[in-house]
Amino acid sequence: MEEILLEGSELLSLLDMKGMAKVIGLEPEQLPMPEPFERQIILDDGRSRLLEQQYLSVQEDHYEIDPRLDTMLSVMADPRLVIRCWRATPDRDEEVWCWYFVSGSELIQLATGGPEQFEMARLDDIDAALVQISAIFPLAPMPGSMHYRATV
Repeated sequence: MEEILLEGSELLSLLDMKGMAKVIGLEPEQLPMPEPFERQIILDDGRSRLLEQQYLSVQEDHYEIDPRLDTMLSVMADPRLVIRCWRATPDRDEEVWCWYFVSGSELIQLATGGPEQFEMARLDDIDAALVQISAIFPLAPMPGSMHYRATV
């Protein structure tokens, strides 16, 4: 499993470069779109961070996205299936959002605990996703304070 950690500005920059206005399954509060007056500053910051991490390179007159990351974004751009999972535990002030994007044999996971830090991963198969989903939603009695939902 390949994991890539991204800040919100980095993810927004990548989406902008791929021509994606939004990601299917993500609500505005999970990845807030910047106000028009701050949009370019945030996108520039994201590109700078991606260049530092070598997830982005400059080729003549355009940016080139790392091939692994580009493949993940392509699956997220046009999935055949999206599974969205959410779990909140208010007494521990914990919230987890996780999405699984499926297109052909490709399976991509996007996870976050808030709008500032995202983790993208390419999973080997559906069994790997099922293991993760069962960790999010354990098959055991849950405390009354825990809330959860899965949407396909």
